[in-house]
Amino acid sequence: LDERGNAFGIHGSRGEDNAPVMDGLVQRLQGGAVFVFNNLTFQEVVVETGGMSAERSTGGVQMNIVPKDGGNTLSGSFSTSHSAQSLQANNLNDELRARGLGFSASLKKHYDTGGALGGPVIRNKLWFFNAYRFGANQQYQQGNYFNKLQNQRVGTDPVWRVTFYEPDLSKPAFTDDYYHDISLRLTWQAAKQHKIVASYEVQPNCSCFWPILELGPQGNVQGTPEAVGAHNYKVNYLPLVSWTWTASSRLLVEAGGSANVFDNNTQRTDP
Repeated sequence: LDERGNAFGIHGSRGEDNAPVMDGLVQRLQGGAVFVFNNLTFQEVVVETGGMSAERSTGGVQMNIVPKDGGNTLSGSFSTSHSAQSLQANNLNDELRARGLGFSASLKKHYDTGGALGGPVIRNKLWFFNAYRFGANQQYQQGNYFNKLQNQRVGTDPVWRVTFYEPDLSKPAFTDDYYHDISLRLTWQAAKQHKIVASYEVQPNCSCFWPILELGPQGNVQGTPEAVGAHNYKVNYLPLVSWTWTASSRLLVEAGGSANVFDNNTQRTDP
């Protein structure tokens, strides 16, 4: 797992080499893009770590995702997971408190909930599969606090404000990430040997507290919540269309196209 936390490497490969394949089409995510593939839509996932085929343009860990198509029987699924700070162990002791550590990095809130439903539109001809997933993750930041002097006015002027910083030890800073996924997939058996698939995923995501401010050659510093921004992805799109033709028992023809569309809007918090 590389330093970004969302890419994997093996045998010395780079995380950037990862390129998930969805329905036979490579989904190469550009740097900084946030797209969470919805596991409720997966029929099968194959992970390759070596001996790549000639279809792969990079090395490293490769994932091939086979989505669900629905079927002639209406069926669905539901899953949820939740956690909180009260469910997490804490190794903070008097010795660490005496050295100035007020609290340890810990979970503030986590949940991940979703459901899926699939079935026939026209039996033996047209099927649908729909899924919805939403989740959030918040982590307390060790040694980082909200500013107790935030929005303090200078004199009677309603504009000028104090720029001094005093940590509010009762309000530790925390990361705030959330995501939603709405997926719809239609599968059409146009003829005995022809299958056409159209799918569409929409994801409004947000890294709503970006904890690092980059200051160039002097390195990075950790910013207070008031000094950093929210990275809003409003919204991410993943349209996909594919066609499969079983020409004979020896020849299979496939064609398709997809696009990763990202709309990243970085918003600073109000002063």
